[in-house]
Amino acid sequence: MSETWRVVLTDGSVKELTPLLGIQPHTIPPRYRYGRHSYPSIRALIVAIAGDPQHMWDVQEILAPGEPTRAELLATAAGVAERVREAAMEACEAVEDVLDKSRLKEHAKGCSDGVTECENEIRGASRCAAAIRTMDLAAIVGGGK
Repeated sequence: MSETWRVVLTDGSVKELTPLLGIQPHTIPPRYRYGRHSYPSIRALIVAIAGDPQHMWDVQEILAPGEPTRAELLATAAGVAERVREAAMEACEAVEDVLDKSRLKEHAKGCSDGVTECENEIRGASRCAAAIRTMDLAAIVGGGK
């Protein structure tokens, strides 16, 4: 069994390890060998390799084959959030187009109460795209808080 594991260090660099495992099949559960020592899991083996005096890596993450790093997950989330923000901006711009401001303002002038529901809709639509343009990933994911 030979798979590449990644070890992310605190400085952001990534080490790749493809341990050639010496499995002790007669133990239950099987144990994995590194040097003269054996370990209960591949992850424990990777920890031992990272802490070996020959390496002494300052480890932040240990990743199984195919597992994304935190930075990769954040980049994916940021991409999704940006697409959501862009879609929301398009929706706001569509609302602004539909709300023909001059026509609605004329309609609002004919209402007797002065501040009308139409005027509130105009104000909301006008602020919508501007508010979305200023949102960052945390605001989008956190619901704007």
